[in-house]
Amino acid sequence: MKGKLIGKRIPRIDSVPKATGTAEYTVDLKLPGMIYGKILRSPLAHARIKSLDVSAAEALPGVCAVITAADVPMGKFSFFQWLADKTIFSSDKVRYVGDEVAAVAAIDADTAEKAIELIQVSYDPLPTVFEAEEAMKADAPLIHDQESNVGFKVERHFGDPDSAFESCDFVAEGCYKTDRVAHCCLEVSNCVASWTPEGRLSIWTNAQAPHTQRQEVARILDIPLRDVRIINSHMGGGFGSKLVMDMKLPIAAVLSRKTGRPVKIQNTRAEEFSTAKTRYGYTMYVKTGANKDGTLQARTVRVIADNGAYHDK
Repeated sequence: MKGKLIGKRIPRIDSVPKATGTAEYTVDLKLPGMIYGKILRSPLAHARIKSLDVSAAEALPGVCAVITAADVPMGKFSFFQWLADKTIFSSDKVRYVGDEVAAVAAIDADTAEKAIELIQVSYDPLPTVFEAEEAMKADAPLIHDQESNVGFKVERHFGDPDSAFESCDFVAEGCYKTDRVAHCCLEVSNCVASWTPEGRLSIWTNAQAPHTQRQEVARILDIPLRDVRIINSHMGGGFGSKLVMDMKLPIAAVLSRKTGRPVKIQNTRAEEFSTAKTRYGYTMYVKTGANKDGTLQARTVRVIADNGAYHDK
């Protein structure tokens, strides 16, 4: 096998369909009887939900289903379950512009969009905070009504840097920052969910980690793992943004179960920028000590990661 493969050009198994334009992505998928879902998202960064009225949306011709927090399991989710802080829909308050509040399924995308506009939500705005270091202050608004906005801490110590700094010839300190980065994949986040008559769920999506997302869907919907199937299509870019389950997967699944039809939900480009996963922004305080010959003797680093409103945002 070594002589046949090492040092030789091996064709990609997906090169021909991609080069000829025959590769099918999830955005291309159309199932018999498929309808279209749309998510109502918060226009405010931080607010209490005072009231929610979906009656006008339900009455719109062409609307097949409307769901809110009352229609879904309310278990909390995170990629690391010990950090779980996100429910499928917000029931009490919203925590970022784009937070999921309700969703509809309709016979076409235009009807679904119109139905979303008919849902009436009354918000009570709350104080906001947009910078990680500001959010860490004692008087900062509490986003999750906990003791602080700090999600978790990790500390690592090796040796005795304080003593090492005293013997260094040179000590340099600096603060370095990186912004949140949108991955801007050519294919936006999307999925199609469908249930079999036997009660098994299939989801077609463009996931980077389909086995992990299968576990996440089963957990947040509180259904057996054996009843969930994730079907991965060709993926139009990921770069890390499609590793963690997007809430549109369980939302599409609930809409599909309620209507008995396959449901497709696809981000607009604006939704992709505002709600898809991003690379976190970081603030790094670095102190380095070295000798005259250039040998590094000590370093301390304090890193503050801005994970947004939830651990997976």
